[in-house]
Amino acid sequence: MPKYTLLWLSEPDKTQHDSGVGSSNAILAIETSDKNLAEVLKALEEKGVRDKTDILIVSDHGFSTIQRGPNVVDILKKQHFTATKKLENPEPGDVMVVPVGGSALFYVIDRVEPVTRRLVEFLQTSDFAGVIFSRLPIEGTFPLEAVRYSDTNAAPDVLISLRWSADRNEHGHPGMIVSVEGTKGKGTHASLSRFDMNNTLVASGPDFKKGHISDVPSGNIDVAPTVLWLLGVKPAEPLDGRVLHEALVTSEGSVPAPVERRLDATRDIGFMRWSQYLKFIEVGHAVYFMEGNGEAVFK
Repeated sequence: MPKYTLLWLSEPDKTQHDSGVGSSNAILAIETSDKNLAEVLKALEEKGVRDKTDILIVSDHGFSTIQRGPNVVDILKKQHFTATKKLENPEPGDVMVVPVGGSALFYVIDRVEPVTRRLVEFLQTSDFAGVIFSRLPIEGTFPLEAVRYSDTNAAPDVLISLRWSADRNEHGHPGMIVSVEGTKGKGTHASLSRFDMNNTLVASGPDFKKGHISDVPSGNIDVAPTVLWLLGVKPAEPLDGRVLHEALVTSEGSVPAPVERRLDATRDIGFMRWSQYLKFIEVGHAVYFMEGNGEAVFK
């Protein structure tokens, strides 16, 4: 038996992308993952190590249902931007759009500042932007560093999380989102929707408390530090996450009290007012982003 094993299951991710959250196929995919887990537990029992093995079940994200899928490149072209999804002989000021499910990245060739500022102003009047992050300090946006996005040459000039709501889909599941060129009714993620940001973490085994439900925020960044701690391995360098001592039978001291934070940004643009927010919680040095959204309304 190895000291550590990672088992990655592609479901229900693929099925929820294809058929939507809560669809009959998605429910079947979850059932299949349950059966695969049962096979793992059975094998551990047969080898006589079930009661000596810690098991962590974790999903890498939550899921939303696509409400509509605007073609942002075409929309930008109508606003007299030179926009594309694929660079071919780019000119200074051209805008490359990189859709990533519930987010989109915008690269302004040669970082032409007037183009970036006009792009942000347009996004702040659009019906699809949720939270806007900018390399430049622009009113009504947050800096890239607000979500720990390093300001490097590879970073975009503008990053947006697309708009979402708590409305329910046809299967009764909450969490509707705008997705660049997405197909209505299918599933997606990678936004600051609370339905994308909240996911699953269940732990069982001799080192974990039985029947314990923690109200202390945690995240996938905590899985590696916790596993290393259980294995007695000291990280070679500091990690973003923390050891989940609140869930362990043997704990090392008290867990820092969670501190809730909120960022807000607004901007008046003619007869409209753009507002956006970002919520996160700090537990010691660890930061957990909870949700963020925004919209423009008539003043």
